[in-house]
Amino acid sequence: MGAAKAKRSKNGKVEAVLEYTPIGNKAWYFKNKSQALTHWPFLGTLPSLLWYSKRWPERSTEIYFSIGCGSFILNGPVFSKLRYLVTCHCQNLEYILKTNFSNFPKGPDFGEVFDILGVGILNVDGSSWRLQRRMGHTVLSTSEFRNLVAKESRKMVNDQLVPFLTHVAREGTLIDL
Repeated sequence: MGAAKAKRSKNGKVEAVLEYTPIGNKAWYFKNKSQALTHWPFLGTLPSLLWYSKRWPERSTEIYFSIGCGSFILNGPVFSKLRYLVTCHCQNLEYILKTNFSNFPKGPDFGEVFDILGVGILNVDGSSWRLQRRMGHTVLSTSEFRNLVAKESRKMVNDQLVPFLTHVAREGTLIDL
């Protein structure tokens, strides 16, 4: 990408001078500027992430639409371990979270960050995860649980949502649901 040439300084030392660095190279910049997510040399996508940090959900949707698929890679700086696959594609999500879960372990770093959650389904891998998922599925699929959720939802709608909407209608106020 860049060309280097040797130059002799005043004190006789030879210094390498980069004539065209990737960041300074205008052709490189304009070529990569048109991409959905700019991959900077040495810094990866970190500058782009920081630039759009205040509106990341909207920006990620723009990226999904501009690249025409539901997945893209986020690279961190060159010597870091940061490399993430970001996806909203339904088949990818099913493959990662259900079909082939064992190929995507969370790893020790994840456990350290989310240590406060303990050893629940969100923090474990392998057979422990499978056992907890099976137990959770059993509880969530019972008719008692479904009846409880329906009863509480109905109560919340009748006690909170209907009075609120009645008040809004009486006042003639516009709201954004």
